[in-house]
Amino acid sequence: ELQLNQVVSCGVCNQTTMRPIPRRLTAVLVAATIASASALLTAQAKSLFTFHSNAWLNLHHYVRSVARGGPGPSGLTAEEQKQWAAGVEFYKPYAARDVLRDDGMVAIASALRAGEGKSNLEGIAIEPALKSMLERLMPIYRTHGWTEHDRANREWIAGVVPLVDRHGPAMSQALLRTYGATWPAEPMHVDLSVVAGPVGGFSVNNHITISSSDQSYRGY
Repeated sequence: ELQLNQVVSCGVCNQTTMRPIPRRLTAVLVAATIASASALLTAQAKSLFTFHSNAWLNLHHYVRSVARGGPGPSGLTAEEQKQWAAGVEFYKPYAARDVLRDDGMVAIASALRAGEGKSNLEGIAIEPALKSMLERLMPIYRTHGWTEHDRANREWIAGVVPLVDRHGPAMSQALLRTYGATWPAEPMHVDLSVVAGPVGGFSVNNHITISSSDQSYRGY
């Protein structure tokens, strides 16, 4: 049985909190609804969300997590280990920043969305040093992590899409009535990531990020 029992942010009351949510459909619907903007409810059944597995955004969150003490990739060569360690050291200042309330961190995640499917970060509006570091780390990540992370992301998406198709329109309309809100004009952008902040998920500016590896987001 699906239950809407926790709220991660509230655009109506202009407050934001970050709490783990045990149901992955609930996580997506609640985060999206309360981050809502003024727009008409149109074609909800077809346009509630778009789901993404973006290598650059995953790498960004992954290295940041390692810099915070999380586990890193295994099987690296000596040279790869040296480069990865340099990347982790570089990311330590980013690890100390808030992915939800720090405007600079929000801007980085927003910019990296445009890198989905690209082989490099040309044209992506982030700091040159950060761009250079991510491009140096990406070959290591693609060899030692991304394939597994991408598979987990896509498995999560494949599991939740039928639930959104079946329950999304009714649940979203009920939430909108409760909060006196309206759905954004464009589908909500949902990024799956191997890690996603300290509680496994957050939403800001109509952009939702959810961890595909956090077991509390896998029940339905």
